[in-house]
Order: sequence, then C-alpha cells, then structure tokens
Amino acid sequence: MEPESGRKSIPGYMNKNAARDFVYIESREKAGHEDILDDFSQFLRNIQGKVSLPDDGALLNEAFSLHTPSGTTYYCFSYRGDLSAWSALVDSFAQSKRLGIARIVGELLKTGRGEVFDLSALRAVDHGELW
Repeated sequence: MEPESGRKSIPGYMNKNAARDFVYIESREKAGHEDILDDFSQFLRNIQGKVSLPDDGALLNEAFSLHTPSGTTYYCFSYRGDLSAWSALVDSFAQSKRLGIARIVGELLKTGRGEVFDLSALRAVDHGELW
C-alpha cells in the first residue's frame, strides 16, 4: 500500500531503525498533528516534577495519518532516545485525553481498544512538510 502522496512507505511499517519507534494517536473532532502536539506539550508541563521524564530523546511529528474504514483518523508520531520511557509517556498522555493509540505490527494496525485493521484497508495520507 502506498500513501496518497510523496512517501514510499507508511511510517512504522517495516521499521528497521531500532533506535526509533512509531505510534499513531487518534484524532478527535478535526484535531490535527499540531493540536495533538500542543496537548502533549501541555501534558508534559502538567506532569513535570510529578513523574520522571525520559532522560533523552523526543516526540517527533511524522506528518502522516492513517484513516480506518470506520472513519477514525490516527496521526503518526515517532520517538527516539529512551524508547520505553517515551512509550509509557505517550500511552499516559493518550489515556489522560481518552485518545486511542495504535501501532503497526506486521501488516496490521492494532489499536489499544482491540481493533485490528489490515494496512491495505486503510487510507494513508502523507501531509508533507508541516513547517
């Protein structure tokens, strides 16, 4: 499956970079990448000093989305550095906002809610450079 524009592949599919992981975060009510990043930044400010944050790395906007047949949109983000700490932090953020999380496993998109979609059934959109 090829995305609707420039990219040759879906971020996180056939990921050969062990130093980087990919996560798809559900969008609600026309929220986009920037809205999710803004909410994530606010989340980090709110928890700072209350929990330990990753020692290194960052959450990166991949400017890419997957759209399920049922109409749910998931925006792609990646993180590097302390992968387990970032994964836990992103999962905590999504839970606090009641947003779904999805990850690509083989040829499937698996959501935290137990939904499983074949990648070929999804609409993939490359949003290009956002800045």
